[in-house]
Amino acid sequence: MGATFPWIKPALMAVLVFALINLSTAKSTLRIRNHLGNNLPLKLHCRSDKNDLGAKVLPHHYYKEWSFHLNFLKSNLVYNCEMEWRDASGRFEIIVDPFRCHNKCDWSVRPDGLYFLVRELHTYMLQYEWPQTQ
Repeated sequence: MGATFPWIKPALMAVLVFALINLSTAKSTLRIRNHLGNNLPLKLHCRSDKNDLGAKVLPHHYYKEWSFHLNFLKSNLVYNCEMEWRDASGRFEIIVDPFRCHNKCDWSVRPDGLYFLVRELHTYMLQYEWPQTQ
């Protein structure tokens, strides 16, 4: 007969509870950077269904950062961000996904569009181009 380990079930339960507590209190950060150049300001207003982050004006090379505690059952947040600068404006869907961005979602706003930092590649990749004006 195999040996029994009466402590296994309580130990596994403790590990599970600890993991769920860590997931439920995980903090994710959204950072949007102004990399437009030429000293151009960026107007920015982001909101979700439940949260309005407010209107901001970011000078060149500045960034705005927000932190969130995500519910582990709903692992990401979706924000609609209106952005405007001298040459373009648009509305973009910004997703705060801790699995995609490793708890720090970093976006760079540039003259040709919005770039997302792909941490595994250590580089920004173009995600959205500015809408064409009619």
